[in-house]
Amino acid sequence: MFIHDSLHTATNTLFEMEQAASVMPPGGVMLVDDMGAHNGFATLARRHRDCKTIVCPAEDGMGQFGIAVRMPAG
Repeated sequence: MFIHDSLHTATNTLFEMEQAASVMPPGGVMLVDDMGAHNGFATLARRHRDCKTIVCPAEDGMGQFGIAVRMPAG
């Protein structure tokens, strides 16, 4: 499991997600906090079709977090 909750810029978030995705095994999970302010998570989802992704709104209606799960091949 990888949890991103550091600098919330598109560049930093995408860099860290790409690093995690490069070693994430099937069944691995990525949680990305505060991802609604930029398109980094959407970019990851487009680049990594082997990951099932979902965007979850925060209870306050303002924030969002994303979940990506690496699916088994096939």
